[in-house]
Formats: sequence, C-alpha cells, structure tokens
Amino acid sequence: MKSLTIKQPWAELILRGKKKIELRKWNTKFRGEFLIHSSKDPDEMAMKNFGFEILPNGYILGKINLEDVKEYPNGDSLLKDKKLHLADDGWGNYGFILKNPKRINKIPYRGQLGFWNFEGETIEAKLIESEDEIKKVCDYLMSLNLDYPDYNQWVEKCKRELISGYKKGFYMGNQQISGVVIFQPHKEQKDILEIKNFSVSPKFEKKGLGSVLFDSLEDYFREALFKRMIVDAHAENYKIINFFKHRGFKIIKKDSLYSASQIEIVLQKEK
Repeated sequence: MKSLTIKQPWAELILRGKKKIELRKWNTKFRGEFLIHSSKDPDEMAMKNFGFEILPNGYILGKINLEDVKEYPNGDSLLKDKKLHLADDGWGNYGFILKNPKRINKIPYRGQLGFWNFEGETIEAKLIESEDEIKKVCDYLMSLNLDYPDYNQWVEKCKRELISGYKKGFYMGNQQISGVVIFQPHKEQKDILEIKNFSVSPKFEKKGLGSVLFDSLEDYFREALFKRMIVDAHAENYKIINFFKHRGFKIIKKDSLYSASQIEIVLQKEK
C-alpha cells in the first residue's frame, strides 16, 4: 500500500483531523488511500508550538485519502489556507488535500522519501455503521458474558440503540472481532461522553489494539461537543483501570452502580 512519511506533530495533527492539507514541494498523480508514517525525527519547534511533549516516531500510524492536489502560485494563496495546512512558507506550493483519517495499530517501520510501498498488513479501528457490523459486534459482546446483572439484556438493548444511532462505537477485525468500544451521551448530562464497553479479545491482547481503539475514540471526543469522558470498571479490574489512568483519566468516585455486592471505580477525563 502507498505510504508517506511525515514528521511529528504533523502526522498526529492529520490523524486528529486538524491538518487537512499536507504541503510538499513536488506534485503527484496519485489519488486514493495511503498510510501515514511518522518519521524518526520530529519537528521539535512544531511539537512545542502545538503543545506536544511525546508522540510516536518511526511508526506507521494510520490511513487517509488523498482527494486532490492544489497548487499555490504565491504566498498570499498559501496564507488563505493556513487553517487547513497549519504550516508556514517554505514547506512547498503543492497542497495534498486529505480526507477521512483512520487510526491503525502502530507498526514500527523505516520511512522513505516520496510515496513508497508498504507490503505488510494493518489493523484499523472502524466506526460501527451497517446492520451487519452491528450484528457482528453484538455477537462478540454476547460471547464475552461479562459479570454484570442482566448482561445479555444489555447487549440486546445495545443492538437496538446502535441501530437507532443513540449509541456509537468502533471495532477492530474483519472476519473475527478483536476489540470494541461502545459509547453514548450521558443520559442526564449531555456534555459527557459515557464509555459503556471497552474490550479487546483475550486472543488479541498485548498487540496495541486497545491503544488504537482509544485513540479513535479520543479523536471522536475531540471533534464532538462533549466536555468530559467517563467510564466505570469493577474495582478489582486493575488492568483496565490503569489503562485509562495512563491515558489521563482520574478516579472521581467508588460506587455500587450495578449490584450491592460489587464496587465500581468511576473515572473521568476532561477535554
């Protein structure tokens, strides 16, 4: 698959949907989906200017579509699109117009100049949209048989609410679901995004899939009107609690949300 190496933080800004045009000094006839690869050496000044401290370098991180190329004849025309390319003069006068960024499991790889070919396989997080995808995801959720009261009934309700659009989610895997995140607006506080299920199949653990799911969720959260995310987990589920704490969540309370005999840890992250 075609790939393009881009310095950080520009690669991350593209994946977040903030940078919609990539400037180059050369034109291309290529159109279509390509892989975003972060170069080994970041743009230190841009990292500081955009408030980043650490970002993954030397990895294939995502996919995006190259829709068209726009030629800028002078500096004034470049300046008009600054909110789209975020760059200064000197980056090039050809603007690669980008759409539909997608996160994938990050793959360590050495980049090259220009477009280059990656021959390996990638796994991406996909938004749950079709009824067939909803069925596959709910079959996967049912197979987990989680330790919650009336869990099977919740999965059936989840299916109905995914169809209606009230709940949304991302999943990973094609023939076999390897991970899922389900979320919705909080019932009482509409500025809160509530994570209802976050899971990676035991067969696919320790492959970075949870990070891809969370990054896709966080991209959605940043673009939406929510101000906070919340999630709860069994108090003894240290693995998932630490996963979310590592990603900026803080414990806000402990409560018996589903059963008097089971304590849940509630975590929150603000935008």
